[in-house]
Amino acid sequence: MAFTSYSYLYFLLLVILLRWSAPRRAVPAVLLAAGTFFLWTFGTLGLALLLGAATVAFGAGLGMARRPDLRRPLLASAVVLLIGNLALFKYADFLVRELRALGAIAGLPGLLPQPGLVAPVAISFFTFQLVAYVVEVSRGAWPAERDFLRFLAYATFFPNVVSGPIVRPAELLPQLARPARFDAERFSASVFLFLGGAFKKVVLADALAPAVGGVFDATGPLGAAAAWVGAFAFTAQLYCDFSGYTDMARGAAGMLGFDLPLNFRLPYLSTNIAEFWRRWHISLSFWLRDYVYIPLGGSRRGRLRTYLHLLATMAIAGLWHGAAWTMVVWGLLHGALLALHRAFRDLVANRPGFVRLRASWPWKVGGALLTLLCVNFAWVFFRAASLRAAGRVLRAMFAGPFAVAGLAEFRSALVALAVVAAGHALVAGDAPMRAYRALTPALRGLLWAALILALFWFAAPPAAFYYVMF
Repeated sequence: MAFTSYSYLYFLLLVILLRWSAPRRAVPAVLLAAGTFFLWTFGTLGLALLLGAATVAFGAGLGMARRPDLRRPLLASAVVLLIGNLALFKYADFLVRELRALGAIAGLPGLLPQPGLVAPVAISFFTFQLVAYVVEVSRGAWPAERDFLRFLAYATFFPNVVSGPIVRPAELLPQLARPARFDAERFSASVFLFLGGAFKKVVLADALAPAVGGVFDATGPLGAAAAWVGAFAFTAQLYCDFSGYTDMARGAAGMLGFDLPLNFRLPYLSTNIAEFWRRWHISLSFWLRDYVYIPLGGSRRGRLRTYLHLLATMAIAGLWHGAAWTMVVWGLLHGALLALHRAFRDLVANRPGFVRLRASWPWKVGGALLTLLCVNFAWVFFRAASLRAAGRVLRAMFAGPFAVAGLAEFRSALVALAVVAAGHALVAGDAPMRAYRALTPALRGLLWAALILALFWFAAPPAAFYYVMF
């Protein structure tokens, strides 16, 4: 059930009516029923795996609360079961395929049967969310939840379960324990956020999709101009697609009386790669920091170990996105960029005059352009179906003939790119929401109407939500 489908809109309206007409104590039950149905529409396997994983996490939390002396083995068991479940369905097929390829090289074809497992929708998101819960309970940072129904409502919360943000227990469980009363101002702002997210997805991301597919999925000759347009089109498409879905998720949650954390802060304005990861997919970035990078040792064990920890953390980030060598390369590229940035910072941080230089506008503009180019380069691997396909696009970008004659077919993509670039250049932080809150009710209604009309008039041919595969 895609967020941009009519079926989702009807479903959301029904849940909103049920939520606000039900007694506050019944809200978790309403949300659990809604989340269960929503996940069922994607298949019974994913729903069963989520409910099973949630039961494991809930039981581990209760066990750690009742037997603190067993905290470590309970935590280890829960994490192994949760990550093992993810690994089985997401990575077993990839691993066996690679082993079969090695076996064929060694003269042992068909050494292992191919499992044929397909990762269910949302498995990566709900696994990381449940791992965060058991780790927070084990650290004493959050008390174990004792209401199983409420915990299941947290695990199956439909606005964020397939697209994030990855929610920590402190960010949602207290709201489920004490559901908010209706607030017209919050509801109105949430509708605006939902419509704005839909505009990003339906009008911008979907308009960019054909140009991206024409470059990355084709096999014929490719010129440099087309390759660069296709690469930047994907850079913009992924942002509009993912941040648009996240805005819709946060808007849907807000209409139900719940706040979800911000997940994007204009990431393509970042002046360095570390800042990019503080602005892009924020919930994943901080999850990796708190549950991978810091436990590995973070920056506490010398410079070389710090760089290795960054590489390992980002390799895991790549694998979280998909079981493919392209994702591993994408993660390692970002790990290398973060390590280079850290090394540069260590080298010049205390040099006289560097603080003034870093604050100057030429440094910031140059840093933003360099960061965008590096991120765009890495996205090529993220989008390509194989390393060979990524190499084809990169060769065209840097060594292909620069012919602009064929760019007319990218007209819609170029317009969408211009809109995304202008939005990044002109919009600062939460300026749209602050401007919206300053409007009168009549002007807000007109803005809603304008956004709805734009969704109908300028909607591009629909493209699937890109992140749903993760």
